[in-house]
Amino acid sequence: MAVPKIFKYIRVVLHTFVGLIFFILLIIPTMIYAVYLRLRGPNHVPFHSHFFLRIVYLAAAMFPYQWYQPALALRTIMVPGQRSMVVKRDGWTAYWVGTLETKKIPAETRGGSPTWKVSLKGVDMIMLYAHGGGFVFGDAEMYNNIFCSWVEHFKTVHNKNLRILSVDYDLAPQKKFPHQRDQFLSAYRFLVEEIKWNPRKIIFGGDSTGGNITLNATYILREQGLPPPRALLCISPWIRLDADENTSPSMAHNRKTDFLPPQVFKKIARSYAGPKEISDPHVSPFYVQDHSKFPEMAMIYSASEVLRDDAARFVDHYQSSGGRVTYHYMAEGMPHVYPLLRELAGKTAVKDAERRLMEWVNMLVEENKMLFEHRKKMNALAAQKAREEAATKNPFMNRGEKEELPDDDEPIQQRASSSSSSSSAKDLAYASRAPTPQISHATRVIAAQPTMSYRQLQQSQQELELQQVVIETSGRSSPFVGGDKEELRQDDSDDEGEDDDIAVEMLIVNNN
Repeated sequence: MAVPKIFKYIRVVLHTFVGLIFFILLIIPTMIYAVYLRLRGPNHVPFHSHFFLRIVYLAAAMFPYQWYQPALALRTIMVPGQRSMVVKRDGWTAYWVGTLETKKIPAETRGGSPTWKVSLKGVDMIMLYAHGGGFVFGDAEMYNNIFCSWVEHFKTVHNKNLRILSVDYDLAPQKKFPHQRDQFLSAYRFLVEEIKWNPRKIIFGGDSTGGNITLNATYILREQGLPPPRALLCISPWIRLDADENTSPSMAHNRKTDFLPPQVFKKIARSYAGPKEISDPHVSPFYVQDHSKFPEMAMIYSASEVLRDDAARFVDHYQSSGGRVTYHYMAEGMPHVYPLLRELAGKTAVKDAERRLMEWVNMLVEENKMLFEHRKKMNALAAQKAREEAATKNPFMNRGEKEELPDDDEPIQQRASSSSSSSSAKDLAYASRAPTPQISHATRVIAAQPTMSYRQLQQSQQELELQQVVIETSGRSSPFVGGDKEELRQDDSDDEGEDDDIAVEMLIVNNN
């Protein structure tokens, strides 16, 4: 039996009426409250950011967390993405972000599926990234636009190459702790063991729960005695899963300026931890007591987010327990993980965070170069000493070389007094150079040993240059913070990046 048209009209009217009621009861008060926050809060936060923050907060509070992933899928459809390359391995998947030189290898030439030959030559730093999402939603490509902007900024402003490998770990409650951490560690082993990439050229990065995963993975690396990454980047990390409004006052005070509803935290934490205690240091890195062998860390968060107190306390705890925080920034008036949310934080704030983070990454690259040069000089000095010791034991080994040099047994002052010889004049000029303030030690060496030979003077100058390098690098972080000499010598290859061509199974995907 056909439904009369009158009933269809009645249904449309009812739907419209319900929509108007929803708009009046929800949207209009939200807009008014957003105007209030805009007038009260920092002037650099736009009105639409406050408005969307309240909408997201209400949606997160009203709907169960199982609905978050479909909402993210809708955002992915609405926001155009970027091309990326997926790395598939047994048990984990990750996506490369940034332009990679690739060459397709036909399937028949490798006896299987087609692969892509990827070149990382010229890459200065790789960031291994774990996305946020409360362990229950999110994916590796959710920040592709931001990541591509980071890569472009690093190349344009600093003339260096950054690549990001974003891990697409499995979500809770289907997969529980420590599955996500182990997938992240598998991606790290892929870089270090399969690609043979230098750990000193890897940064662990993560936002929210991703910061939890990166710190947790670093904790495991230390327990197993494996080389850690160069540094850690934590953006608004959720590192204390048992925190509530009583133990963390910012959860109560900042719930009006952030989009995270604190009342859902405990339920999400339990869905991730499973039978494990959520206060266990492996689940909540906030409770790790010793950070003496952890790499240096950068921490960025907002003064207006609900996780502010835990992030600030962790920075103090990290430094007091042996770790180093080389960059710490707390923004004003921004939401949770604001450097990655252009829609909520506004373009100006996101660009400012991008500039700050890329300056920190550039500092790491420059320090790496200094350390590589220092190691080269140490190796060259050790090789020269070995040759001289061998020549001392066997005077006939380098006879040709000795004939070109002044007599080693003749003191410098004696050669200087014999001005009739051209070689003696050259030696006098060398010995009488006015030293700069940085090499005043050389003057003391010559004065204390007036009978120093020409070869001994050369050796003293080289040792002095090495001391200057040590002075310049003092206060800088070691590639293995807190590590011993055995760890530092672990990778004697690749001073400037010999990680040339890698054949890995990849697929070109498009997020549009």
